[in-house]
Amino acid sequence: MKIIDTAVVLLNAFDLAIAEIPDLNSMISKTYVNEIEVSRIEAGQKVNINVDAFPEKSYSGTVIKIGNIGEVLPNSDSKMFEVLIKAEGYDTELRPSMTTSNKIIIKTLDDVVFIPTECVVTGSDSISYVYRKNGTRQIVLLGDANDKNVIVKKGLKEGTQIYLSEPEAPEKYKLKGEELISEIK
Repeated sequence: MKIIDTAVVLLNAFDLAIAEIPDLNSMISKTYVNEIEVSRIEAGQKVNINVDAFPEKSYSGTVIKIGNIGEVLPNSDSKMFEVLIKAEGYDTELRPSMTTSNKIIIKTLDDVVFIPTECVVTGSDSISYVYRKNGTRQIVLLGDANDKNVIVKKGLKEGTQIYLSEPEAPEKYKLKGEELISEIK
């Protein structure tokens, strides 16, 4: 992931470039997105940009272009698609080829309860539940998820204490939330 953008100076009418001069007023960050995730990326999405050289600063940007053809990059087993992000504003410290990390904001959700995905246990009947600290096994109706967290639509309230992994003697935990089974199936 690098900041790129250049202007070209022409020598003659045959378009022979003799130099590339960076346009420091319009910085573009180039990043690569895994083929599994690229379908979630759209032009116009907002991006949080961090520059390795200035860890205390962050910048805003917008996705402006998504590559059509995937490529296998070094140290990668899957296809990656190039995504160009235009940085908003101007900072005299930014320079071409600086390394960036980009967080593309795919969706923003307000007023939701979410938990780490590793808290959720799914039984052979496809019913999801969590182990609560009060000694119950609570059935939960789940919503959107990412690689770290999952939204709990029903079954848990904010502040409920749950186990991060299956506790010892899980068979002793009493099942709660059976009324959610009909909504899950």
